Amino acid sequence: MKRFKKTNRTLFAIVSLTLFTSIAIASNAQSPQKPNIIFILVDDMRWDQLGITGHPFVQTPNIDRIGKEGVIFDNAFVCTPLCSPSRASFLTGQYPHTHRVINNDRNGLGFISHKLVTFPMMLRKAGYETAFIG
Repeated sequence: MKRFKKTNRTLFAIVSLTLFTSIAIASNAQSPQKPNIIFILVDDMRWDQLGITGHPFVQTPNIDRIGKEGVIFDNAFVCTPLCSPSRASFLTGQYPHTHRVINNDRNGLGFISHKLVTFPMMLRKAGYETAFIG
């Protein structure tokens, strides 16, 4: 009987240790990483002014590498030729007459309302770190 109790204790200890180790390893396992998202918005640039789009003289090795490892939109259009309304449309997914950024002039409505939900806000809610540089 004593031998049975000792075996039970040993078995219980081994099972407990195995279970504890499994839980610890599972909790430390890395969750799948979210893909990096980088949007590069440029004013007054033709589609073919990068090395990756076939320019014969311009060398853009870093942007070319990003393009080769990611996605290039080679058939994209904007809803307005003006910079501020175009950027506001990109950030909100709305037309200029909806988000009300209609020109580049400081005297006009050249900014997005703080009430509108933007793409970076949605990314932040999904756990991404966002930044606007430039």
